[in-house]
Amino acid sequence: AVCSKKSLLPAGIVSLNGRFIRHEAVKLMHRGAEVARALVNFDAEELEKIVGSHSAQFETILGYRAVAEACERSNILLTTTPDSLLSMDVPSKDGSRSPTRRLRSKESCNSSSSG
Repeated sequence: AVCSKKSLLPAGIVSLNGRFIRHEAVKLMHRGAEVARALVNFDAEELEKIVGSHSAQFETILGYRAVAEACERSNILLTTTPDSLLSMDVPSKDGSRSPTRRLRSKESCNSSSSG
């Protein structure tokens, strides 16, 4: 999703590390390597509750209406080249290996790029 310039959704986050507040800059990691930095739309406690969930469930889980994105695409900056992301072995939604799907996270967020 990051090299495809898409937002990072909580459903696409694998794990979180550390504590952060809403709108704080976080590192997006994949296999221990930083691939991007982004402003996160949730604090760490909120994001832990909704990781792996779909946005339709957020209001029930959090008790309030929330944005769908953990990190909005316009708030993500790649710290590596898009070509290097394409060469990473990243799982797709169907479980197959695809070079452009999900990144590991929870050391931050995960997803697209803006510039």
